[in-house]
Amino acid sequence: MQGVLNDTFDYALRRIYIIDGPEFDPLYIYIALEEKPLFIYTASENDPQWLYTTAETALGSYDFVVVVPHAVIFDEARMRALIDEYRLASKENYKIQII
Repeated sequence: MQGVLNDTFDYALRRIYIIDGPEFDPLYIYIALEEKPLFIYTASENDPQWLYTTAETALGSYDFVVVVPHAVIFDEARMRALIDEYRLASKENYKIQII
């Protein structure tokens, strides 16, 4: 798919590339009755614990990200059509990121 996108939109310099989407492991907080306490650390202990929402975890993130330099001129509808044609059926969530 990366080759098709570069052939179509950036033939000379081939700067369009695809990266995997971010995945975060969710951090669960348990109630006292479950007897699985989670200790929240202080800043001086230098062990931060990050809490992520459902959208930020692997369940809600993008499967892949198409990175396009801002210098590349493209039609987003045409690029999405090419991505939809060549992506795997299981990879439904994607993002076009302009850098």
